[in-house]
Amino acid sequence: MTIEKIIQGIAALAEDDYDANGIVVTNMVWAKILNTKPNDYSLPGGAAVTIDANGNVNVVGVPLFKTNETNIGANQMIIGDWTRTKIIQTDGLSVSMSEQDQDNFIRNMITFKAEARVDQAILRPDAFIKTSAGTT
Repeated sequence: MTIEKIIQGIAALAEDDYDANGIVVTNMVWAKILNTKPNDYSLPGGAAVTIDANGNVNVVGVPLFKTNETNIGANQMIIGDWTRTKIIQTDGLSVSMSEQDQDNFIRNMITFKAEARVDQAILRPDAFIKTSAGTT
């Protein structure tokens, strides 16, 4: 089951002294988790899957983030301690402005464009677990 695999992944990271603070799943895995009925998987303290008023999904208190399968692979999920990554800037920040965009001159507006090339460096690969989602 998907929920069991997530809980096992969180426990495995804790065994290695990492704190799971985010789970990335494909859109289909996200739907699979949300289709899990509350009574199908609950813990003694309550439901293993919770959804707050803003629609944010948590599995045993760890936030769930969805992405396209092209980013991580079909039916996959990544459980990790995201404090073990850093965002790095590979190219400098470029900022430009223009008054000649569409009707900016008439509306007395200026359009700004800011660009930078960034990447995410994984400092501790052992702080992440990538696994298939399972059946439910």
